[in-house]
Amino acid sequence: MRRTRHGQALVEMAILFPLLLLIIVGGIIDFGMAFYNMLTLQQLANDAAQYAAESNCGVARSASEVYAYVGTKKPYYWKTSDFPTPTYDPNVQLYLGSSPGKAVQVTLKYNSPVYTPFYQAMMNAIGSGPYIVLGSKAVYQIPTTVYTR
Repeated sequence: MRRTRHGQALVEMAILFPLLLLIIVGGIIDFGMAFYNMLTLQQLANDAAQYAAESNCGVARSASEVYAYVGTKKPYYWKTSDFPTPTYDPNVQLYLGSSPGKAVQVTLKYNSPVYTPFYQAMMNAIGSGPYIVLGSKAVYQIPTTVYTR
């Protein structure tokens, strides 16, 4: 006599569904935070490059001024250990049309932490540590004349 197993699939799904849900929801949260941090990092690089280029004397600001500016504008929840010192180059040659100009370049990096244990293990397995490495670069032309309002 054959026995049927009508409830076996339902029990297996009840056991595996929380794990599957954790992986999907955790991925949405982790990569959503990484995307938000990337947008924040790009805006911070743009603001720092603009700040570096637009000084009152028509010359780029010093590296220490740019580092201090970036340090005051970064989000409060970014740890200093996850946010290495920015790279700042005040002597970039920029060619727009036929006349060359001077520009500044700011490069920022941030290690966006991963919160879900599954994705932490996955990021450790690929060798980047329990975070997603983000990078952003912005170039801003040093204006020849600065008008104040």
